[in-house]
Amino acid sequence: MGGGSELSVEEQLAYIETNLAFLLDGPFMETAKEFPSPEHLIRQWYLLARIFTTIKQAQGIPDEQDEILDLFVEDAIAEFRAAEMLNEPPDTDEVLGVGYEDDYDIPENFAEMHQAVIWDTVISILKDEPEDLGFTLVDKDE
Repeated sequence: MGGGSELSVEEQLAYIETNLAFLLDGPFMETAKEFPSPEHLIRQWYLLARIFTTIKQAQGIPDEQDEILDLFVEDAIAEFRAAEMLNEPPDTDEVLGVGYEDDYDIPENFAEMHQAVIWDTVISILKDEPEDLGFTLVDKDE
């Protein structure tokens, strides 16, 4: 696997729960156990947490914008994986977060300020991960 595979499943769980606590309703392992491949789901979320944390720290994004950052990151991951399945490079010029404006209070210049770093981080972290990790994320409202 790509970078970060040196962490045990327990360490990946701890990283998820520390960095994505705002998305979780309880211990992540309880959610992961409901899936056919808990390790697969844990790996997906661990990669999301790495991408999210890297961008948040690099860009100094405040905690009150965590949910917005998550939307943009998940959007970029989905676009990256779709392009990968078509054997094409992702369209990094496509504006992320389109369509979320009505449901979220997204700062006017959020995409402009963070999009390049989001794309660079998503590509850097996911480029060596197997495609079958996909981008199936748990809906926190379920």
